[in-house]
Amino acid sequence: VIQLKEKSRPKLKPFDCSPIKPTGNNAMTRTTPTFKMFIHPVKTDIHVSGSIKRSGVWEGAQISLFTEYLEEYPTSLFVDVGLNIGMYGLVAAANKHKVIGFEPLLLNLNRVCSSINYNNFNDMVTIYPYAITNTVTKVSFRTPKENAGGTSVSDNKLLAGVENIDFANAYT
Repeated sequence: VIQLKEKSRPKLKPFDCSPIKPTGNNAMTRTTPTFKMFIHPVKTDIHVSGSIKRSGVWEGAQISLFTEYLEEYPTSLFVDVGLNIGMYGLVAAANKHKVIGFEPLLLNLNRVCSSINYNNFNDMVTIYPYAITNTVTKVSFRTPKENAGGTSVSDNKLLAGVENIDFANAYT
C-alpha cells in the first residue's frame, strides 16, 4: 500500500455528464429492472455492445448473480473500476445503489453518460475520468478495430495529446 501525504494527494474531479445528450446506438436491457443502454456501434464493438444488442445483457450469468448480491445488500455502494459503457454500474444504479465509477476513455464516457441521463440515474452515479493504477502516471489506449470493449492501456508518464482521448491521468 502506498500512502500519499495529504498535501500531495490530487483533488480528483468527477466527470460532468450533464451536457451529454442521449443519442446514438442503444438497446433495452434484459436485466432486473430493465433500462435503455447506449452502446457502441456493433461493428466497432462486436463483443460487449454486440452482446447487449443481441441479448440485452453483457455477461448474463454474472449480471444475474450480481443482481442477487445487490438485493442481498440493499445499502451497499458499488465501485466500478474500468466502467467501460457501464453494464455493471448501470445495473447497480437501476437497483437504487450508489455507484462510483472510474473510466478514462471519452468514447466510453459519452456512452455511459447518455445512459445515465436518459434513465435519470444522475443522483446514483458519480464517474471519475481517470485510470486506476498502482502508481501515479499517464496511460495511453490501444483499441482493437472491432472490439472497443477490449481497449487496453499502457503507462508512460511522458504522454501528450488530448486528455481522455490520447491519454489519461492515472492515480492510485
